[in-house]
Amino acid sequence: MSSDFADLARDRQLLQEFCKAHIPSILAFKSGPSFKLNLHERDLGTELHHLTSTGTCIESLLDCPDEFFPGDKSIDPQMASKFATLAISRQAKKWKSEGSARIYCRCRALPFVIRHIPDYDARLASHLKTILKQLSKADRFAIGEADPNVKDERDWYPANAFHTYWFLTILKQLETRFSPQYERLEKNLSLQRLRDQMLLWAREVAGRQISLHVGASSTLDSDQLAWSLAILTRFGTGFQSQLADQDFLRGGFKALFDQQTPAGTWHHGRPLFHYREAGNAYCYVYETFTVLLKTVLERQDEGEFLRATLRPFLPKLMMLWRYAITTQIPLSVAGAATWDGSRLGWSSGHRIDHIYAESWATASVFSYAQSLRRLLGVWTREVAGKELNQVVVSRPDTKGLTDIADRGDTWPPTANSEKVSDQLLTLFVNTATPIEKEPQLEPDYKPIRTTQARSAIFFGPPGTSKTNLARAVSRAIGWHYVELHASHFVAEGLPVVQRTADEIFQRLMQLDHTVILFDEIDELVRERDVEPDAFGRFLTTSMLPKLAELWKQRKVIYFIATNHIEYFDRAVTRAQRFDALIFVTPPSFKKKIEELQRLLTKKLPGISINTSIQEDEITNALMDIECSSSFDPEAVLDNDHMLAKFILLRWDQLEELSVRLVRRCDPSPTTIDLSNETLGTALSEIADPSLQTLRTYRSYRNAAKYSMKDFGKETIAVPLK
Repeated sequence: MSSDFADLARDRQLLQEFCKAHIPSILAFKSGPSFKLNLHERDLGTELHHLTSTGTCIESLLDCPDEFFPGDKSIDPQMASKFATLAISRQAKKWKSEGSARIYCRCRALPFVIRHIPDYDARLASHLKTILKQLSKADRFAIGEADPNVKDERDWYPANAFHTYWFLTILKQLETRFSPQYERLEKNLSLQRLRDQMLLWAREVAGRQISLHVGASSTLDSDQLAWSLAILTRFGTGFQSQLADQDFLRGGFKALFDQQTPAGTWHHGRPLFHYREAGNAYCYVYETFTVLLKTVLERQDEGEFLRATLRPFLPKLMMLWRYAITTQIPLSVAGAATWDGSRLGWSSGHRIDHIYAESWATASVFSYAQSLRRLLGVWTREVAGKELNQVVVSRPDTKGLTDIADRGDTWPPTANSEKVSDQLLTLFVNTATPIEKEPQLEPDYKPIRTTQARSAIFFGPPGTSKTNLARAVSRAIGWHYVELHASHFVAEGLPVVQRTADEIFQRLMQLDHTVILFDEIDELVRERDVEPDAFGRFLTTSMLPKLAELWKQRKVIYFIATNHIEYFDRAVTRAQRFDALIFVTPPSFKKKIEELQRLLTKKLPGISINTSIQEDEITNALMDIECSSSFDPEAVLDNDHMLAKFILLRWDQLEELSVRLVRRCDPSPTTIDLSNETLGTALSEIADPSLQTLRTYRSYRNAAKYSMKDFGKETIAVPLK
């Protein structure tokens, strides 16, 4: 296993385990619709308190995906909208933080409020004007703690990148959710001009701070560098294609991470403002890096460049998380004699006289951990996919549906058999369409519902397009594709085959939204009573629990393709490993005749083809073989039953059949008759020796009994368009 993958997979698992304490830890502070500042605070009652802290806590809970962390059943799904409704109804004079910081309170709380209020509220415009009042000064180009109610403007704090970032977020949220109202505000307040002005200001701040950081100046401010980079990466455009801008951002991140202390954190910059009672307010490092990581994860247009830019700094990001581990504060559970490890808290360190867990600081740490978990998951699955030669599929492709319809139009082995195309569509393709929009770049999201099929064995004669069908499913649903052969498991030799199998499955377990095909797998799952060699026994025993684990994850679809289902260990085909055993038979009568007509027309342009042979003539020939009282599996197929060979012809063998038919024509034919006689004669000349003995036809008929599916799995019958 590569060291890079091993490190990523280990760190990803550590973050996954850590994040399981997220919901119970945050809910420990909940009191009515609000969240306490700390556990020592009195009950808060039914009114809304602590606007920014409560908003931070609820936002943090929303960072915890339901699919991976089911969470506490007491969480109200309407918590965010209820908070937003109460907040916007709050009197303007009460929009303050700890008795002061009116601008901070608006900048920090309004983005979340706008995102979750049911409808536009006219009071938003008033809040916006309160924030923008400070820009009336000619020398002020961005936002800081400058309360218009303060009598002397000399008491205003300077503009800073933190306040400015959140103000730009307010504008973005307004534009996204309430476009008509935003357009009116933009016209009245010149919002686009102000946005452009603030982006230029942020670039100037970033450039100045990069210079101070590179020069190791005593006046550098890493908080302002980080938040100016956050502004440029979140709201800037075009740097995906601008090399100079890319180098600028790379230089900015390098300068920022170069100032990380050996403990894993950063020194405080200048205070943003002063609380009347609590003292100076600083940027909290976990809030800062949560914003940076979320930008990298959530930007669709520039995200790939940003993730590549941050990738070299993963060890630094892990150091910051490990610093949180060393500073965590156990939160006691009411009524419990000892701490059970399920609840953790953190202090921001802003109150040096009281070192106890604060709700907003705890929420910030967990939000950072969740963002880092997501980013690690993305990088881990990328490395795993690359090492498994994953074929990347970006979106559903109608060509996949066409291939399923074409290659899945199969000859039914029994009267009531479904075509392979119908089985694949109803079990795997139609059910894979997400009912709701999936969270973006959430590698721990489970895209497969518990009632949805996620695995099958494709079995049947060779050359029936089992591999092509697996690839077609991948394209049809827009999932990536991985193909594995028996040779992958023995690539390092038999002595280390167990280790190789473990490494392969460790990579597979990191994937999501992927179709996996175990092709030519017969040697790995042979029936232990039939083939009792050590290699076959080992691989059968080794793969069963791994397949079950892959099935339980609900993140990938996997298929096994085999020519001989009868040799499979019966334990392999149990439920919770495979949801269906699909008999992939040769192409249907209609498909074969169409292909044969196409090939003949290509070889003899202008030829007229008369098809008088009927499907039941061919199926009867196969049925008559088994009904014969003198059936001998070693006997050779006789001319009376030669039409049965047409059923088992592969796609590639139709080319040979067309050549045989052409050779038997007159030198300049005008018509070819696909009749019982001409087709039977041409079929007798097909070279494949496996089609000569009756054993082949007995095996084909017997294989149908292995077909099965889990009827507890949902099916959606949507006709092909």
